Amino acid sequence: MAIFVPITSDAGLRHWPFVTISLIVLNTLAFVAQFYVDDPVDYALWHGEGLHPIQWLTSFFMHAGPMHLIGNMIFLWVFGHVVEGVVGHGKFALLYLGMGILQNFIEQVIYLGVDAEPSLGASSAIYAIMLLAAWLAPQSNVQCLMFIFYRFFFFDVPIFMMAAIYFLLDLMHSIAIGFEMSTPWLHAMGGLIGLLVGFVSLKTGWIENEGEDLLTYIRNRGADPADVRSADKPQLKTKAEMAQDQLDRQRQWEIAEKSFQMHVTANNVDAVLNQYLVLRRLKPDYVWQEADLLHVLKQALSQKKWEAVNKLSEAYLNSYQTREVAVRLNWAKILLEEQGKPTRALKVLKPLEKCHTSLNQRELARSLTAECQKQLAEGSLELGD
Repeated sequence: MAIFVPITSDAGLRHWPFVTISLIVLNTLAFVAQFYVDDPVDYALWHGEGLHPIQWLTSFFMHAGPMHLIGNMIFLWVFGHVVEGVVGHGKFALLYLGMGILQNFIEQVIYLGVDAEPSLGASSAIYAIMLLAAWLAPQSNVQCLMFIFYRFFFFDVPIFMMAAIYFLLDLMHSIAIGFEMSTPWLHAMGGLIGLLVGFVSLKTGWIENEGEDLLTYIRNRGADPADVRSADKPQLKTKAEMAQDQLDRQRQWEIAEKSFQMHVTANNVDAVLNQYLVLRRLKPDYVWQEADLLHVLKQALSQKKWEAVNKLSEAYLNSYQTREVAVRLNWAKILLEEQGKPTRALKVLKPLEKCHTSLNQRELARSLTAECQKQLAEGSLELGD
């Protein structure tokens, strides 16, 4: 049995996802309230019985069961915090509610003359947000967890690819059944609204993402090579232009630093590492704060992200000595037991000979060293060193 679950994303965040979290809470409370309301189905979206504006709002706060709710809320978190992180709280709330109401209005109009089962759930609104996220942060990744054969695997999928796959599969299914009333068709309707709203919003400048959006990428791909060559030539700038450039760089730095701290607090290890690279591009001399580095390293260990452990441990040892002994021992243990790299583990342990260590630390270092030497003597094959 295989289970696939998206968890979070590494997209840069300018705003905390307060509205996204609030919507998750409201959906959960609405689901609980369904058990205490007489005829809760009256708040679902009915077809063939005229137009009911209240249902355009209430229906996408209702769910058919716990798994329906949980699945939708996971996707709302993953894609909602990306969009809210770019556009801010007010615009995100307007987009989510506006696109959800618009989809339900169109749905009820289309099926005015059709006697069909009522629909409910946040899926269509979330599909709209998912396609909007693909516009705003196409090259950012969604971190996913897969559980298969009693083992966990973490991997990344680009937001654009994930949104495109889900949307196209539902759209093709809808075409195959002649756009009959179905869950895939309702999902696809939401996705189409998200595509349209995203394009118009970016085209008009109502929302933007510092040139990281898909529309800017498409424009640059289609640029005249002559224009590109001309743009590459050094240009003399006025003092005002240079001052504006400095302000722009400072704003980029503030956004990147804020996003970095948000991901540190949220324990998004991969996103933190990506944002750290952004900070280093903006300021090559930027160095981790020791407390942040140790916190993220601890999270990487608990989440079993071994490559992240390698990067973070090396970064700590290159900059700090306060916890050098503990970091070296933990890193060597991971290299030996989880990654099968006894040679590299020995290199990490070697400097401990000159460090002040406690009795327990010396015993652990000797034990790890002996195990490394044993594996090497047995002909252990070590890849990547």
